[in-house]
Amino acid sequence: MQRNRNQERIDNMNKPGGNMKKISFLGAGLFFFAAVLGAEVVNEDRPLKGEWNFAPRKIWETSTAGEEVLTRLSAIRTDRKDNIYVFDIRHARFFVFSPDGQFRYAFGRKGEGPGEYRMAFTFFVLEERIIVPDMNRILFFDTRGNFIRSRIPGGSYIFPRTFVDRNRFVYVPAGVEENQADDQVKLVDLETGKQQLLFEIPAEKMLAGTVESGGNQMRLNIKDSNTTPGVIIACRAGDLYLGKNDEYRIRKMDLRGNEELVFSIEGRQRNPITLETKRKRLEGITFNGGRMPEAMIRQMINAMPDRCTHFNRLWVDANGHVYVFISDLADDTVQKIDIFSPGGRYLYRANLGLPESYRMDPGTIDFTDRFLYVFAEDEEGEGRLVKYQVRPVPASNETD
Repeated sequence: MQRNRNQERIDNMNKPGGNMKKISFLGAGLFFFAAVLGAEVVNEDRPLKGEWNFAPRKIWETSTAGEEVLTRLSAIRTDRKDNIYVFDIRHARFFVFSPDGQFRYAFGRKGEGPGEYRMAFTFFVLEERIIVPDMNRILFFDTRGNFIRSRIPGGSYIFPRTFVDRNRFVYVPAGVEENQADDQVKLVDLETGKQQLLFEIPAEKMLAGTVESGGNQMRLNIKDSNTTPGVIIACRAGDLYLGKNDEYRIRKMDLRGNEELVFSIEGRQRNPITLETKRKRLEGITFNGGRMPEAMIRQMINAMPDRCTHFNRLWVDANGHVYVFISDLADDTVQKIDIFSPGGRYLYRANLGLPESYRMDPGTIDFTDRFLYVFAEDEEGEGRLVKYQVRPVPASNETD
């Protein structure tokens, strides 16, 4: 498969002896490196404008959806009218709330029939559609929860990382070779069935464990954006933002695979993971309906890195600011966020903490340009969906 020249140049620069950092020049403030591709913005690990306080102010919270108690949410999404959609893993159902926090309705169930899913986890709300990836197919519902159709994207276990529109999504094929060198970032069109190669990036990694049970060997593979190197992707206004999170470098690309911008932070250190944190994280994973076997836990503890990845999520606001969610397992009451200008300049460092000191899972944090939604736990472990008003980051002046 032919690759464009920009991609070849990028890969060559990342090879030993071609590292872009080695040929950057030093100076106060920002570092800049002018390459054939354009300028990579290499920032010092010091924000230009200091700390940002989102000043979250609680609007409402709820621990129930009708008669059901919210237990464990995997994702939170909103639509253009500020309705809130959540998926509760333990109930295996979607719950929908109005902007003022009133429960509206629930939908979805496990199964093999039309509109049923075998392994739903994440979902997307886009263009008046709720889009649910499931094993080897993608389900479409309207915003009332009525099933519309399902599509088979052309292969098993094709899980979208982000949707561009209701018919196109970006994904990274799951690698099966342990020593696989590269992953391919692809754009899939559900209407035509075509897959377009956008970019090649060093392969993702997994934690793996095996255990003997009843004469059979069982294997568990885990991808965890906080601990295992993986490709993180976001989309806004037809632009893609992506990076492999074992390196603090983010690329902005168009949907043809052309690179528009690269920005990074020089010298950022990854946060440590203690042995206690490793064990706690693995003991919380369900295996065959129960606790993971101790032998498998020990294997994965030995395989887990001693430091987190650099980041676990990217998000872009209406003004083009890029929010980089920093991986840190040491404190689940604060989410660290680096905020970059549309031109890749490191503007602010934010420590997002909730006024009530609730614990929160970064995977269930959802920003809009005015509000923050999060599934949080109090000191007793009771979960609740909370909506906050937040102070938006002002539009940046690239000449500052």
